[in-house]
Amino acid sequence: MLYEDKKRFDFDNSQSMSDDEYRTLTSLSKSQFDDLIGRLSQSNILNSSNRPIRTAIAILLCKLRL
Repeated sequence: MLYEDKKRFDFDNSQSMSDDEYRTLTSLSKSQFDDLIGRLSQSNILNSSNRPIRTAIAILLCKLRL
């Protein structure tokens, strides 16, 4: 049996989800999310060993939508 190692919500790869999925999960379009990450990448937020900036911000935005 083969195991496909693909994350369903992979924010690190912007091609893995559609624009509608980005909007549903974060309330931002894919381009708005990329712009936000670009701006935050210039700040003091750093990638951690557990989670890159894109994933951390996506988790925050998803939790804010709850």
